[in-house]
Amino acid sequence: LTVIRDTTEQRAAESALHALVAGMVGTTGMESLDRIAESINAWLLADCIMIGELTPDREHIRVLSMLLDGKKISGYSYALKGTPCENTARNGFCLFPDNAAQLFPESRDLFEFNIRGYAGTTLRNTDGQVVGILCILSRAPINLPPFAREIIEIIAAKAAAEIGRMNALKALSESEEKFRALVEHSLDGTLILDPGGTILFANHAAGRFIGIED
Repeated sequence: LTVIRDTTEQRAAESALHALVAGMVGTTGMESLDRIAESINAWLLADCIMIGELTPDREHIRVLSMLLDGKKISGYSYALKGTPCENTARNGFCLFPDNAAQLFPESRDLFEFNIRGYAGTTLRNTDGQVVGILCILSRAPINLPPFAREIIEIIAAKAAAEIGRMNALKALSESEEKFRALVEHSLDGTLILDPGGTILFANHAAGRFIGIED
């Protein structure tokens, strides 16, 4: 008894995933998001890749990493309403292989970029909440290989983790700045010394008490 199984698609999926992951190894933060956009662009030959996070009003996307015709675009944002990304944010992975601009006539960006094909997936935090969108736009119809959705969602999880890490670091930095400002302007003296007695930190009140001026 002989069993023959065609593993061409499986090998192709493993090869594509390996190439994408290899391209992102050793990167973090914005560098990692840029590398993700570059890797997907090279893999699917898309005209535009966008990785963005939901704004606090949950009605707009602030794009963190964007490639358009191979060029990095900064400072881009767009409203969710009337776009395929609105469907993606609500339903998860979405694919509109052709006529995306006609299907979403309210989406100004699709017409401006002359987009026909769209694929997008959500970025979710550790609680499963949607925090952003990764989308792939093409001026030609999109014909994704059978394994593409799984790979895109794996990459999206990496992007979501990086955005979460960036936001956590930003929040920590802001918290530290607020604490430092509070301590420095406190009327109570605060000293921090190492085990050898060397002063590591002294606020204004402590400085005046021990005779140290700014």
